[in-house]
Amino acid sequence: MDLDRAVAFDTETHLIAPGLLAPPLVCGSYASMIRPTGVILSLQQSHDCFVSVLYSRDIVAGANIAYDMGVMAAYDPSLLPAIFAKYARGEVFDIQIAQALDAIAGGHLGMDPRTGARLKSPSTGKQTSRYSLELCADLVLGIKDAKKNDFWRLRYALLEHLPLSEWPEEARQYPADDARNTREIALAQMGTLRNLHDMPAQARAAWALHLGAMWGLRTDPARVEALAAKAEAESDARKVRFQALGFIRPNGKENSSAVKRRVAVAYGASGLCPKCGGTGRAPSLKSGNPVSCGPRNFLGEATCDGTGLDLSTALALPRTDKGAVSADRDTLTESGDDVLIDYGDNEIEKIRETHVPFLRQGTEVPITLRPNVLVASGRTSYDGLIQLLPRGGGVRECFVARPGFVFCSVDYVGLELCTLAQVCLDILGESTLAEEINAGLDLHSVLAASFTGVSYETFLENLKGSDAKKWK
Repeated sequence: MDLDRAVAFDTETHLIAPGLLAPPLVCGSYASMIRPTGVILSLQQSHDCFVSVLYSRDIVAGANIAYDMGVMAAYDPSLLPAIFAKYARGEVFDIQIAQALDAIAGGHLGMDPRTGARLKSPSTGKQTSRYSLELCADLVLGIKDAKKNDFWRLRYALLEHLPLSEWPEEARQYPADDARNTREIALAQMGTLRNLHDMPAQARAAWALHLGAMWGLRTDPARVEALAAKAEAESDARKVRFQALGFIRPNGKENSSAVKRRVAVAYGASGLCPKCGGTGRAPSLKSGNPVSCGPRNFLGEATCDGTGLDLSTALALPRTDKGAVSADRDTLTESGDDVLIDYGDNEIEKIRETHVPFLRQGTEVPITLRPNVLVASGRTSYDGLIQLLPRGGGVRECFVARPGFVFCSVDYVGLELCTLAQVCLDILGESTLAEEINAGLDLHSVLAASFTGVSYETFLENLKGSDAKKWK
């Protein structure tokens, strides 16, 4: 990689808004071997500089550069073919992706390799799972104040009608700092980091994900409101039922003692608590007034955690880290008690409280997303709910394609198995899995046949016959 050809490009824009992930451009900045300290660019200069970079063979570096590409494409859609060509030539370098690739190679993604602790923003001290420009500057260059001139970072729209010469010095310095720091980080990364052979593919993927995020998702108002009404009705019925059982108080709050008592019984607890005599309450050491009994008393002795039961009789009773009776979803689901199982299934409450407000956003403007191109497994992720939507309940049915478009799904049959087989061939020179694929065998049936102790041919015959008796 020719480090002399590395340049940095960055944009400053209006604020991101609901439905708008490529807000109007205000100014840009640029740094190169000739202009290493960085230079601020006016609106027109930003466009001209970007065009020059696109049609050169320079490596253009940025922090979350897919965002800047989207901004420039929104400003001048005719640039899209050149942007795609730039990515196709492998001439886009994202310093945040580079840092993640190196961290994956080192086994410390999301961790500070210097301390082993979770990553933290140098300026705020808050934990983060993403590699920002500020964080990369700290990790790579040891600069902890990369955002020292950031007063105008979210205010550039206020300056767009003024010539650059009339901007405050700090407003002109911030973009130049970003470009300079980005280029210096990129140069250092190109010379030292691991895993960068994957940069072109990951950068292209980040661009594709960002384009999809910019387009966003729309929802159908009628379907969303029908789902909301259904969720409210089912939620009300659920509350009535569990209030009658004592799990929910008249004020709508959970009666945790009643839930825990039923959990304890389901897991085999019997007899009265020897500390409180079955009342679930014991005198406070300080005031003498009755308080909840447990999970431990002031002597450190195990008590009933407000259930009134002798919990020592339930050896399999799930507990929290602090020794309290667990009432989480897994505990309820695995209790064998139909009432607790139903109580633990609170999907309708999540739909009512979380999914419906999310879906309503899409009835007004596109729901724009925040993708993450790279997690430790090599897969992608998204902030928020979009990858956590339930299959049932009518949530997914609220999404609709724009007029003139359709939703479609494309998948490869056994893609992961095929890639694993190829890896085995490349590294080991042989692969039974590859032989089975090339022979046209159904790989899932091959595995199931080995589990059931029958031949592949016998398994297929049994599968075709769908005779349950053959599996006994």
